[in-house]
Amino acid sequence: MPSHLTSGQAPGVGAGLKPAPTSGYHVRGRYFPADPNTSLLKLRQLTELLAQHVATRIGLYGSADEPQYELVRRLQDQGILSREIAQLFGEVRRAGNAASHALAGDHRTALAALKITWQLGVWFHRNIQGPRVQVGAFHPARGARGRTVRVR
Repeated sequence: MPSHLTSGQAPGVGAGLKPAPTSGYHVRGRYFPADPNTSLLKLRQLTELLAQHVATRIGLYGSADEPQYELVRRLQDQGILSREIAQLFGEVRRAGNAASHALAGDHRTALAALKITWQLGVWFHRNIQGPRVQVGAFHPARGARGRTVRVR
């Protein structure tokens, strides 16, 4: 675990932040069942924010104009992200780009990106709060009536 991620609070980042509309919870419950394309876009945004937050905490954040792949590469070069974690960021980025530029995205792709984003969230919290953070299992999305969404 990179110890510099657990030190101090990043400027402008409050401890009591409420989940953003792009949080995994909102994407899973609101967007995934009805609109996998929007789900992919929101998941890409969430992973961008995770990478930016990590960079801010360790003093490597440049600007919001820096492409995500460059930021992730810099974080990997600095030893902050393992190759595997950097690849997970890349997978969500590519799926989000396809959703944005080619209007691509089905439930199977969105579910895969949702699982990856969940893994990145677990990684993030364990590196910020420590390895003893208790995390429950990933639960598939549920539709408006509480039924598991069927992946096509």
